[in-house]
Amino acid sequence: MSSPTYSTYPWDTQSWIPEEGSKTKTTCQEDLIHADEAYISALPGLKCDFTFQSPCEDDRRCSSKPCTQSTESYRLKESSEPVQVSRARGVKLAKRIHRDSLVFSTMTASARLNQSAVKLEVLAKSLPGGNCVFDPRGRLRFEGNLSRKRRAMSNMMSMFIKVPSKGVKRMINVSVFSNGMMSISGAKNYEELLYVVDKAIMRIRNAFTQDRLGRRSYAVSAPDRLDLGILESADENGIRIEMGKLDFDLGISIKLESAFQFLVRDFNVTYEPEFFAGLKIKSALNPFITIVIYSSGKGYMTCSSRAMLASKDASAELRRAYDAVCSVLWSNKAEVVNLAYSKRIFKS
Repeated sequence: MSSPTYSTYPWDTQSWIPEEGSKTKTTCQEDLIHADEAYISALPGLKCDFTFQSPCEDDRRCSSKPCTQSTESYRLKESSEPVQVSRARGVKLAKRIHRDSLVFSTMTASARLNQSAVKLEVLAKSLPGGNCVFDPRGRLRFEGNLSRKRRAMSNMMSMFIKVPSKGVKRMINVSVFSNGMMSISGAKNYEELLYVVDKAIMRIRNAFTQDRLGRRSYAVSAPDRLDLGILESADENGIRIEMGKLDFDLGISIKLESAFQFLVRDFNVTYEPEFFAGLKIKSALNPFITIVIYSSGKGYMTCSSRAMLASKDASAELRRAYDAVCSVLWSNKAEVVNLAYSKRIFKS
C-alpha cells in the first residue's frame, strides 16, 4: 500500500477513521467527537501553518512529507548589509536592500524606470532568441482566445527571465511599458524580485539596433544611467508589491455547504458552486485579505493591500485572518469535517 499523504501534519488518524466493513452508515461523527486528546491537539486549528512553495530544496510544494525548511518561518532572513544581486558586463547597479518579507507562492509587483521613454521595438529586436511578446500594432491574439481583451498591447512588451532554481526551470514574466513602468508577476519571494528587476534593467541597458552605417539606436536615451526611479508607495528599493498569494493545506476534507452556514455569521462569504468550486471568505475588519477554501481542504490567501504588504506586520495580519477562519471550522468540526473523504486521504 502507498504511504499516507500528510501535507505538513503527520497526524495519527487511526483513532477516528472507521474500519473497513463497518456496519455503521454514518460518516463517523461520533468518532470525531470522542477522538483522543492527542489527535484533537493535532487538528488544524490555531496552530495550523501555511505550506509555502519556497525555499524548498527541489522548489516544489511539500505536500508528500513534512518539510521543516518551508514551514520553519513566515519571513525571510533579514540581511544587515545592503547587497548587490546581479552584475553583468561590468556595469554597476544601485545597491538593493534585502527586506524582511513574506515568502509567497506567487506575487505581483511594479517598478518604474528613471527614464520615461522606452523604445519597445528596439528592445524586442535585441533580446536573444526573440524571448518576448511584442506587437507594435496590437493585433496579435493569444492562442485559443479571440477576444479583444487577450490581444497584445501596442505600448507594452512582455519578456521572460529565467530565475535560478534547483531542479525546476521557472520563467518570470516582466511587462515593460513605453512610459517606463514595469510589472513583474510570478516571483515567489522578495529576493527573486530583486534578481528579476536587475536582469530586466541590464537587458534594457544593452538593447540597441544598428543601421548600415554602424550608428546605434538604444532602447533608452541614457543607458549608462538607467536604474529604478521614484514610484508612489514603493519601498526603499523602488519596488511596490501589488498582490501576494499564499497556499495552505488543512489536511482534511471540508463540507463547504456546512462551512458556509457557520462562516457567514462572522465573515463575508460567497459560495456559488455552479460558478466557482470553493468558498470565498473576506473579513469585515480587513477587506484586502481573501481566503479561498476547496472541499479537499486546500486553498490559498491573497492580499491586495500595498500598505499592508509593505509593513512589518504583514505576516501577523495574514496569520490573524487565517486563524480566525480556522477557529470557526474547529469549533464546528463535527458538522464541517467530511470524514468519508478524509479517510481516503490519510489511510494507507
